[in-house]
Amino acid sequence: MRLTRFTDLSLRVLMYLAYVNRSRLVTVSELAEKIDWTQNHVTKVVHRLGQERWITTVRGRLGGVALDKDPSEYRLGDLVRRLEGNESLFDCNEPACHLEGCQLTHYYASALEAFYEELNKITLADAVDNAKLRATYAKIDRRFRGLDVRPVPKPVVPVISLIRRKKRPDDEEY
Repeated sequence: MRLTRFTDLSLRVLMYLAYVNRSRLVTVSELAEKIDWTQNHVTKVVHRLGQERWITTVRGRLGGVALDKDPSEYRLGDLVRRLEGNESLFDCNEPACHLEGCQLTHYYASALEAFYEELNKITLADAVDNAKLRATYAKIDRRFRGLDVRPVPKPVVPVISLIRRKKRPDDEEY
């Protein structure tokens, strides 16, 4: 069994959000930089995670994303099962199998269930509760610190105020 890249990327996003632990909103561009993936792919992942109601999304200039619940409430097996779908590992219909009494599909189904049960022993909080991983995230945070602070935009001076008005002969101060 091989997990899709989408599932891999989704777990990376969720792990970083667990590291931040709802202390602030994280932008999609910041996520893309910090997990070293394209912003386009991260946007798709964030959209799906929002649809699943695993994250809270806030739109706008000061918006971003955060985990919807505490990281200890997310079980990896449940996350992976939902992201991968409930498809069987083994398909006896393509090409058609004519072996009566074959139990391969049942064996694969029980193996897949054991895989999810094993992953369900791990929470998202457990996945980021690792000193080396936290040090890596802290190092990444220092490197991209400029993205964490959103600058206040400077006031825009209207262009019209920069243009000197020519005096006309009928003006009083001409």
